[in-house]
Amino acid sequence: MAMSFIPDKVTELLPDGTRFDFWEEECEYSKELHVRAGSASDGADGSADKPFCTIQEAADIAEPGTRVIVHAGVYRECVRPAKGGTDPRHMISFEAAGDGEVTVKASEVVTSFERSTGWRCSVTPFAAEDPTLRIYAHKLNPDMFRGYNPFCCVNILHDRLFIEYDKTDMTTYLNRRGCVFCDGKPLKQVPLYNGMAREDGTYWV
Repeated sequence: MAMSFIPDKVTELLPDGTRFDFWEEECEYSKELHVRAGSASDGADGSADKPFCTIQEAADIAEPGTRVIVHAGVYRECVRPAKGGTDPRHMISFEAAGDGEVTVKASEVVTSFERSTGWRCSVTPFAAEDPTLRIYAHKLNPDMFRGYNPFCCVNILHDRLFIEYDKTDMTTYLNRRGCVFCDGKPLKQVPLYNGMAREDGTYWV
């Protein structure tokens, strides 16, 4: 994707006060599409009155010379534009509308948890487990991670020759790449299930 740059009276002046002759051409937009988080998707056509609810909907149909206006909100999506511009005068622009903060994030909100059972929490096989201990689980939906699932990937891949195994704690390298947050705070990943029994604010994949 590309955006045009339009000089103003401040940025086009050189230190000596003379005007800088910009070589960039001003982009011409023949169409505008609007996106508003939380808007109804039924009958949406990308107009100001019937905006799309996701940026991807606009990215799917945007042609060269289209300006996509994204209104304030949180957009939980990975945007993959279907097309790009053809020349400096006919680009595809994704711009904030200016009516508030626009946030694009890959995180997903999860609220459905159930009690985790069937796993041993004690450190040793015959140690008594704490009856007050509560661990909750959530089964990830594969549709959330089409093409790439960070919870299936360890941190280190490919060449490992630089690691001195006799001196290096491999825990962080073998952790999963996905992160979990609770009430806005990151949880600490542990390598084994029973690690959650030792420390609050932890998770295991």
